[in-house]
Amino acid sequence: MKKENIALRKVLIEKLEEYQNSGAVGYIKLDIDKEILQDILFEDNEFAIPNNLWKLLDLSNVSFDGVDIQGANFKGSKGGRVNPQTVLNKNLFDTILTNVEITGSLDGVNVEKADFTGSNGVLMNFEEAEAAKEVGANLTDVRIINNDEYKQIKDQITRAFGKQLKLS
Repeated sequence: MKKENIALRKVLIEKLEEYQNSGAVGYIKLDIDKEILQDILFEDNEFAIPNNLWKLLDLSNVSFDGVDIQGANFKGSKGGRVNPQTVLNKNLFDTILTNVEITGSLDGVNVEKADFTGSNGVLMNFEEAEAAKEVGANLTDVRIINNDEYKQIKDQITRAFGKQLKLS
């Protein structure tokens, strides 16, 4: 990480603390280079900004690829998009995913004690849902579909990517 980005992180933390203490409401959108934003927000694949402060940011341009979000609480945040296939170790253990759009499959993902209440885009077949419940996942707002419907959707996605790959 560059020294400049560490300095920018300190400035961001100070400004977010001032914003929080002012009683202002709303989310701050940082329209800066994505790579710099990642360096400011994360260090060693973990959040480098306190939980109560990063939630003040509009997360729509933040990538959680390769980031350890285990135990993160997104409740009160805005704009978060998480692909469970690309977070560090495919691990959503004890993560509260309120206000998060799930953009990928949960195949092979640790969902133990994960809370999907208030999340978007989560599909599970019946067997996956039962297994998730057994490890304490809260599946409120998860769309549980039968195996035939799940297979049809998965086939449609696979075909769409196959077409896309042929076009490349």
